[in-house]
Amino acid sequence: MRYLFCLFAAALGLALFASDVVMAQTSSRSPSKRELMRQDSEECAKQTPRLYVEPFADCIFKRQEARKAAAKQERAARRAQRKQEADAARQARREQNRKQIEQIKADRAKRAECNKQARAQKLTLGQRPKFIESCMAK
Repeated sequence: MRYLFCLFAAALGLALFASDVVMAQTSSRSPSKRELMRQDSEECAKQTPRLYVEPFADCIFKRQEARKAAAKQERAARRAQRKQEADAARQARREQNRKQIEQIKADRAKRAECNKQARAQKLTLGQRPKFIESCMAK
């Protein structure tokens, strides 16, 4: 029973240690609004005493507005980049479609020419498919 308890305690200790390591690795997430507000409050408290309510509130307001403006600018940049990528993909698709259409038109013209040659040689209906196939391969 004593060994079982020690084994359980060791397993629990390893699990807690592993969870701390995982938490330390995943701390790259963006801070929450509460954490940002706390950071703003600490920075503004260093600049102005909290007893002066208006300058303190103005400081916090300016920091929040600057953060919002930066986020808005970042979103606009991402949106512009996505639009540019979509336009480039659309242009590439159009170019690919144009090439496919040209290839199809060339194949049709060649087939029509091969059909004319088969008719000119007065090949029978059984011989025409093989002739057209060999003509198209040239």
